[in-house]
Amino acid sequence: MKKQLILGPPGTGKTTSLLDIVDDCLLRKIPPDRIAYVSFTQKAAREARDRAVDRFNMNPDDFQYFRTLHSLATRVMGLKNDDFMHAENYKEIGDRIGLESFTGKKASWQGTESRNVNCGNHLLNMIDVARNMKLPLAEYVRALPQDIINYSIGRDGKQFKVLAAELNAYKQAYGLRDYTDLIIDPVRLEYPPLNVDVAIIDEAQDLTAAQWDFVDRMFANVKELYIAGDDDQCIYQWNGADVKHFLGLEGERRVLAKSWRLPRRPWMVANWITGKITERYKKDWTHRDGEGIVTNVKGFTSAPILEGGEWMVLARNNAFLKAVQEWLINKGVPIKRQDYDIINPADMHAIHAWHILSQGNCISGASAKLMYGALTTKKHVAYGAKVRMADVDDDATLCHDELRDEFGLLADISEDWWDTLTRIPKKKRDYYRRVRQNGESLRNPRVTISTIHGVKGGEADNVLLLPDMARQTHKLFSRGDRYRDEEHRVFYVGASRTKENLYICGQQGNYRYPFPPFQERSK
Repeated sequence: MKKQLILGPPGTGKTTSLLDIVDDCLLRKIPPDRIAYVSFTQKAAREARDRAVDRFNMNPDDFQYFRTLHSLATRVMGLKNDDFMHAENYKEIGDRIGLESFTGKKASWQGTESRNVNCGNHLLNMIDVARNMKLPLAEYVRALPQDIINYSIGRDGKQFKVLAAELNAYKQAYGLRDYTDLIIDPVRLEYPPLNVDVAIIDEAQDLTAAQWDFVDRMFANVKELYIAGDDDQCIYQWNGADVKHFLGLEGERRVLAKSWRLPRRPWMVANWITGKITERYKKDWTHRDGEGIVTNVKGFTSAPILEGGEWMVLARNNAFLKAVQEWLINKGVPIKRQDYDIINPADMHAIHAWHILSQGNCISGASAKLMYGALTTKKHVAYGAKVRMADVDDDATLCHDELRDEFGLLADISEDWWDTLTRIPKKKRDYYRRVRQNGESLRNPRVTISTIHGVKGGEADNVLLLPDMARQTHKLFSRGDRYRDEEHRVFYVGASRTKENLYICGQQGNYRYPFPPFQERSK
């Protein structure tokens, strides 16, 4: 078997290199149904499939193994949606054992740094991580630092054991699976390997021990295996990622040697961080042309975000983003988050529809429905009008007179949208209005606010990095060993998102990742 490990530092074109491998396979007449491309995101798998479809004029259905790991396992096992645990199933379990608001939506202490009123979802996450790491639950818990045990389990230790037992019993009784079962069961039940010749595994540094077993079994018979990733960007060890397995892989190693993202100075910061990681592959790689900027700013208000441009504001934990978000909203800067919509797309469609209508133009049925959703019944639209509007075809064309005469539009079309679309909360309307008054785009927010974990793979011209750490994280960082390496990797990912300029914010809280001071230099 040909086995190649492709190491791709930030911005070095790892995705393009993998797509080139797909192209080469097809040029060598390897049938698309004998090529597997496995990624952690549907977006990456679809990008590879769509590029091959366009270039070779093929049918997307031919690429049946271009999938996420979990999607591939679902196909292998022939499962459907009804075969999986859902929120109502978890609620039933919670009701049985006294866990309120137990939804099955796993919440990690490492990802949130906050404890819910009920920690059932935290406990579920720990059970899931232990299974992904292939550790008995008791052994996994014993290996945790005492701080984490006290924080995540604490007084709920008895419920922890009860929950683990109840989950297993419930799934067996009803023949249901969760997403970890998807990965474990094909190995446990000895499913045969896939009948493919080439397998490409992307973002392999984030695979857990259980996922490595699944990959090894499914692709045991391939002639060519390409494993791509970057150990320095392994920031999900708290979720079971097995970086030691990745670091122990055998086979030919290929380092993608030039970043097309990072200019020289941000690249130097990235290398300064990786120099502190104790367990890693050594990689010789260089930066793109250009100097860029690396500079300290006293606080986030000192960064030139208000001057325009594309930005990412990144922090270790969500708690540190709250003040930045409130400041940007008050300043009328259009922002987006990875985890929820600050600027609601439905609101934007409603505002746009009102604007078009006020100019004497007609709108589509789909736009009219969204606009009506933002209008107040009896004040701006007649009682029952929204029900009639729901039956209109999305492709229909509706003008003001028709909306007024047949669909109960009462609002004065000459009024401003912020006085009319009152179903949009006032704080939202005021924010949208400030953005528009600043001449900014609501449809394409130029500032992304995110945790570092949530933005992995992304990039922006300017990055404002908040180096603050929560007390819990700093305690682990101070211990050294693998916990210190994990935090170095997290801030490496954060610092390497920039395409031009990196601004490192001054300390806002009690604990901070130890960046050295930097002085601004011109590009």
